Amino acid sequence: PPASPFTELDDNVVNFYGMHGLQEEFLLAVGGTTGSGSGQRFRAYTVTPGGSATVASHSHLPGNTAGIVRDVWMGAANKACAVGDNGAAWRWDGNVTWNRVDAPGGANVPFTSVVMRNDPQSSAQRLLADQCYIVDGNANGRLRRLTPFGWAKGLDLSPATATVPLNDIAITASGDIWIVGEDGRVFHYPEP
Repeated sequence: PPASPFTELDDNVVNFYGMHGLQEEFLLAVGGTTGSGSGQRFRAYTVTPGGSATVASHSHLPGNTAGIVRDVWMGAANKACAVGDNGAAWRWDGNVTWNRVDAPGGANVPFTSVVMRNDPQSSAQRLLADQCYIVDGNANGRLRRLTPFGWAKGLDLSPATATVPLNDIAITASGDIWIVGEDGRVFHYPEP
């Protein structure tokens, strides 16, 4: 690598907590600010051939809610979900707007992580690619599923019960879901 392989692309009052991309030319980053002007922040980083990059701020509707955005995951080049504090989840329109969807039943839970299925091969998998799998950091963490039509019935982590906060979620190419939480909890769940 060259003597200085790193380039600082952004330096402002935003704290970033999550970043994801499907290819090296385009990444999404999420976070937030505190104090005056507090609220959620969404950014896109586009890398051009030759290595230069541009930063674009995205908007979100209906506007700020309490807390910050904690995680983001792209399911396709034009689809992504992000999650954050106080039961807020967002869907990306593939352009520059993120639309907020509040937690089912007005639940005020801290969403900690999100995934979407990548590169679906069949028509059934393409439907699943539009769904966001979300975990929360509540004392009794839950796995939730946000579909293009709203929140699906809750998924059960049985036979084990998550009596601890859940911190992260991952999904394999075959659709298996893995979840980790406090007290050494690890869950494996086949995709519905």
